Amino acid sequence: MSVREIKIKREGNLIAVEEKPIPELWTLDKLVAFLEVSEDWVYRRTMKDAPDPIPHYKVGRNLRFNPGEIFAWLRKNQRR
Repeated sequence: MSVREIKIKREGNLIAVEEKPIPELWTLDKLVAFLEVSEDWVYRRTMKDAPDPIPHYKVGRNLRFNPGEIFAWLRKNQRR
């Protein structure tokens, strides 16, 4: 079952419903496997003082990553 964001707008007697799927967040292990890097490499790039840090969320003591934000971060940092 996927999680969805639902926005409801009311205009007079009409109600508009907008649904968007919320992406599944990746765990540290999934990001490490995807990037083929070490956990330490990822941790260093999620520090506040890291240059251009990897976008992430903290859930308790755990890091989570939005795949769309990771792909955008990779495009922004690709070398040509």
